Amino acid sequence: MSIEGVTGRIPVGAVLTIGTKGPSGAPTDRDRFYIKVPDSTEGERACHPSFGPYNTARCAGCVKEGKADRNCPRCVSMRQTLRCVLVHASPTDCFEWNRKAQKIMGGGFRNHPKLPACSGDGKRAKRLVMLSDGKAEYQGIPCPNDLCEFAQAPARGKPQCGPWMRLLFQPVWQSDKLPTPLMKFTSQSWHTISGLVGMFEHIAEQAAQLGVSAPSLYGLPFEMVLVTKTDPVKKTSFPVVRFSPTVNLQAFLLAQQANRKQLAEAPRYVALLDAQEQDPDVIDADRRTIEPTQPRC
Repeated sequence: MSIEGVTGRIPVGAVLTIGTKGPSGAPTDRDRFYIKVPDSTEGERACHPSFGPYNTARCAGCVKEGKADRNCPRCVSMRQTLRCVLVHASPTDCFEWNRKAQKIMGGGFRNHPKLPACSGDGKRAKRLVMLSDGKAEYQGIPCPNDLCEFAQAPARGKPQCGPWMRLLFQPVWQSDKLPTPLMKFTSQSWHTISGLVGMFEHIAEQAAQLGVSAPSLYGLPFEMVLVTKTDPVKKTSFPVVRFSPTVNLQAFLLAQQANRKQLAEAPRYVALLDAQEQDPDVIDADRRTIEPTQPRC
């Protein structure tokens, strides 16, 4: 039994970002990762206090010389690779990606302060409609994909509609001095998104070659590497994250298949909603544990 209207929240303990925002709000340090708190204050997430050693990592040379050089290449490189592990069985449980326009400017369109104006998958989209009573709802429409008027690049700046992705994972550290919460990474880069899609497609292809149906990716180790790409035509540079498994995929997929078969054949443990746990005496004992002792009659 549950309570109507009460939904669980994913226990994200930290977020991974590329760079941070400077005093003016402009992005800075885009050549290194930051680990921040999941909740924002006035639109900005603060550096996570539990990850201070990571966010201020210094190389052995700078530590020895007592330097705090923010632009030391060796110090920066310590925050360009992150080892991770997937803690969901399916990509659909930990990875979402689509087109999204947070706001649509012009044409009298009414935007919501938080909800995206439009999101789609290249075939179908959901367009925001603000009602007269101030409430919002979404209307299903065809998604023109790259042909959408809001996906066209203006003379300056970015198109209103672009890529959007979020990934859930858990960090893996060489020591036990840093915590390992469920972490989230968000990106609006076509290059980064296509790299992650490519990793999941490669895993699916390997599973198909091995005859492993519906492979479980739970426990799959991988790494995220932050690199800088350049556009010689536009003469610009931008950060891109590369993704790659750090384990022999064939061995991992076969081992996962064997483990799932073994678990399916194992004895079933008692669940909370089983008859034993729903016994009135058990429930009463649980209640007494958290309620004040009642006076005896």
